[in-house]
Amino acid sequence: MYIKLVVASLLIVSLSGCDSHNSSGHGMMGGGGMMGVINIPGKLPPQETDIKYQQGYQQAKFTCSQCHTMPNPNQHTGAEWRNVIPRMEKHIRTYKKIMPDIATLKSITQYYVGNSNDRRQ
Repeated sequence: MYIKLVVASLLIVSLSGCDSHNSSGHGMMGGGGMMGVINIPGKLPPQETDIKYQQGYQQAKFTCSQCHTMPNPNQHTGAEWRNVIPRMEKHIRTYKKIMPDIATLKSITQYYVGNSNDRRQ
């Protein structure tokens, strides 16, 4: 009986950290899993963007929201985004999320840099 109780407890603890989704549709970090809720401060990004950034917007929407709410591009300057995106790549690997390919990362970077707070004033 003791062994069954220990196994059941371990199972409950391990499942509580699963990549569950809440009603906002965000994954483990954004969905209140083991890491808690991570909300990016500031306004959400606009739904529309220049046509040349549409693909990057869609890719960022998928990639970024695996872990947290999608950040608004005007939260950083273009130079800052060029440092933020590689840092986020490390988090994607750490939390075993879906890693975008090089072309997708380039497109996401172009979206954030092209809509950054030093470009949209």
